[in-house]
Amino acid sequence: MIGQGLTGRNSLAPGSDKGLRRREEMDHMNKTHGWLTPCLAVLLFLVACVGEEQLERDVATDPLPEAHAEAGSAESQAGVVIAPDDVPIHYSTYGAGAPALVFVHGISCDQGYWRKQVEQFSRDFQVVTIDLAGHGKSGLGRSEWSMEAYGDDVVAVVAGLDLQRVVLIGHSMGSPVVLEAARQLTGRVGGIVSVDALGSLDTWWTPEEIEQVVSPFRDDFVEVTRGWVRGMFTEGSDPAFVEEIVTRMSSAPPEVALPSLESALTKMYGREVSTALEGLNAPVFVINADFAPTDVESLERHGAEVHIIPETGHFFMLEKAAVFNSVLSDVVQQLLESDQSN
Repeated sequence: MIGQGLTGRNSLAPGSDKGLRRREEMDHMNKTHGWLTPCLAVLLFLVACVGEEQLERDVATDPLPEAHAEAGSAESQAGVVIAPDDVPIHYSTYGAGAPALVFVHGISCDQGYWRKQVEQFSRDFQVVTIDLAGHGKSGLGRSEWSMEAYGDDVVAVVAGLDLQRVVLIGHSMGSPVVLEAARQLTGRVGGIVSVDALGSLDTWWTPEEIEQVVSPFRDDFVEVTRGWVRGMFTEGSDPAFVEEIVTRMSSAPPEVALPSLESALTKMYGREVSTALEGLNAPVFVINADFAPTDVESLERHGAEVHIIPETGHFFMLEKAAVFNSVLSDVVQQLLESDQSN
């Protein structure tokens, strides 16, 4: 079922024969591959439809807002560290207080996607936002775009700032990235927060299935990405905001995005992810949207505490910032109390 193509949006209209068939295919994929997070569910849906029609191309007419426009009154200090492969990694730090909250963005995004968390959390904690290599202002001179290499970026920032106690927070691709970083930061990690990335720890994909998902992006990166990203939102999403994210992510360099996507899928849907979680000496929290099902039992069985944000899509840290910030605040407080009792 995986790997047939991308339809135009009109073929997904309620009641249409194609729309009904595609939704039946999506149901089949959910049954076959288990519980999918929103972005992966949409990705598989699109890949299952490629070849019949091409998505219409939308052109942005308004300039995109500055990445940090909504960071409020929080004062930032920008810095650069050098990753082990000599790539410069840009970051920003706000506020003071331990543990430091280290926010890591997803694929084809940047540190500005955490702009609605900065002001609130920097009142009580040091907040660090990072541009992973190939993203935002960080360097492009990397030969291997893998979760391990991105994990090295996070470790380089933590070491450069001499952060002794951190909570690592990763959205989407940022989730396997912070898991890789935590593996290296022994004794420094007070907790790990996966944001809309882990849907199940009992669902495994073969390398062939992962290749079938990635292949259409190689054929037409811009259009497939635009369709994929549009499907990460709900009907109630602000159209201007959707267009901002669609434009940003489809403008990413394919030479970075494609290997990153393949590596992220391998990490999130390979058998090693559950082993990686169990090998960490730190509590793990999963905060997911209800846009796609979450296998709560599977995640809890592997030691994760699960929280679900209702009626939202993949970028709920921006679309439902107040709700997400409240949940994250409770998680951080729980971790702080745990640290103080030990």
